[in-house]
Amino acid sequence: MIKKLFVLAATVLCSFNAWAGYTQYNFEATSWGNIFGYIIQHDDGSIAMFDFKLKDDDPDIATHFYPFTGTGCVCLTSASTNFTNTGFDLGPSNFSIRDDYDGHRRAEFNISFIEHPTGMFIYTATNSFTRSEDLDTIVYSDTYTGILEGTSIDPELAAYLDANNGYHPGVPRIVPNYVGHANNVPEPASLALFAIGALGLAGMTRRRKAAP
Repeated sequence: MIKKLFVLAATVLCSFNAWAGYTQYNFEATSWGNIFGYIIQHDDGSIAMFDFKLKDDDPDIATHFYPFTGTGCVCLTSASTNFTNTGFDLGPSNFSIRDDYDGHRRAEFNISFIEHPTGMFIYTATNSFTRSEDLDTIVYSDTYTGILEGTSIDPELAAYLDANNGYHPGVPRIVPNYVGHANNVPEPASLALFAIGALGLAGMTRRRKAAP
């Protein structure tokens, strides 16, 4: 009986530690932040899972990033961090994703984070996208800025990741390289950033062309 209790206690402790080792970072839905969804990260900074969308009024351009391997992939390709992930120096890792899910499109997504003096995180992301289908070719590149907030992970999602050795099956374990602290956004600049975003003037370039 005592042995069974020890085993049960060890199982509960391991589960608790695994759940405690995840942080979910949510892309905040604002009037000017066009990324919606979340990323899940381990305490060592490695990405365990991602599921987010880049919003666009054109459904051919709106992109959903969710790990997938098979006919092409939606793959995490690299990661770095501006946080030591020790003590109170915790934060989201910068990362890149390649999307060549099928033969008609290719996207390269890159995102980086800095910490605002208030403790929240501001992201800057770029997405370069090419889609060729029938006689049309769409080529565009976007730049996104917005806010990311860290929260606790849902226990069911944590249990799913635990059952898969801590990572979504389509996500490789990439421990990010520490590249040094990024400068915090100076207060005037951060206020300007929010003002620009609120006015919907976030920088975006898009080019479309028809294939000859």
